[in-house]
Amino acid sequence: MKVYMIIASINELTHIAGSLNISKLTEREYHTKVIVVDEGDMLLRKRNNELLCDVEHNFYGPKERKEWFRDHFGSSYSKYLSVIPKKCHAETSFGFLVAYDETADVVVEVDDDVKISNTKS
Repeated sequence: MKVYMIIASINELTHIAGSLNISKLTEREYHTKVIVVDEGDMLLRKRNNELLCDVEHNFYGPKERKEWFRDHFGSSYSKYLSVIPKKCHAETSFGFLVAYDETADVVVEVDDDVKISNTKS
């Protein structure tokens, strides 16, 4: 099962890093992938890349979103690119589009200040 976590962030992901292994949380085999929708800040990405080193992840800033639409829609990409708002939390919708395109089974949106507990009830 493919579990995608969508995180819109302009912050370091210190609160959730290390807590993202769904297989450990559930004792089941899942493929976990994190989609970080950000503003493309390379210094912040470097730090978040280090924090997310234990889980598959991709960053999608304005440049990557433009490339994604160009790859999927060719020369008419700009009319699709304009559907995703800029510099607001609604950019998260792009993460859902990627998860859909990659046929995720489960999609979870997580705020960048959330800490996921590894304790079982």
